[in-house]
Amino acid sequence: MKVFWDPAQQAHAPEFFLQKGKVRKNFEVAARADALLEACTAMKLDIVNPPDADLLALRQVHTPDYLGFLRDGPTAWAALADPGDEVVANIHPTPEMLANGARRSGTIIGQVGWYTADAACPLTADTFPAAVRAAARMARQGWRRLETARTRGAPEREASHGMAGQRGPDP
Repeated sequence: MKVFWDPAQQAHAPEFFLQKGKVRKNFEVAARADALLEACTAMKLDIVNPPDADLLALRQVHTPDYLGFLRDGPTAWAALADPGDEVVANIHPTPEMLANGARRSGTIIGQVGWYTADAACPLTADTFPAAVRAAARMARQGWRRLETARTRGAPEREASHGMAGQRGPDP
C-alpha cells in the first residue's frame, strides 16, 4: 500500500478553533500528521510524494472564485484594520438569504462566510499551498483506484465531491 505524503501540508496549522462557544487549540496540528506518518512508517508502508496538482483539474472540482479565495483570502484579510491572525468567519449567508438569490460578497468579510462552513474553519497564508498538495495526493489516490478497478474489471464510477462553503458559480 502506498501512502501519499507531502510535508507542505503541515504548514496549514491554524491555532484557532471555536467549539461550543469557546476558543480552543485547533486539532489540525503538525503532531497529528507526524503521528499518522510514524504509524505508516512503522507499518513499513511505501511513503511517496505525490506529483504536482494540476490546477486545471482543480477547476473541474472547484470554481475559480473559490480557489482564488483560498489563495488570496489571507492577504485580503491581513489588509483589514485590526484583523485576527487567522481568517475566521463571523457571518454566513442564511438559508433564507440563499433561497432569495444571495450572491458572493465583494468583501473579504463576506467571502469568508460564503466559503467556510463555520467558525471552526480557520485559514492562514499556508492553507492554499497545503490544500493544493492535499489535492495532488487525493488525485493520485483516485487515479490509483481507477487503475486498480480497470485491471480487475470493475465498473468505473465517478467520485462525488462537495465543499460546504462552495455555493456554486457567481451569476
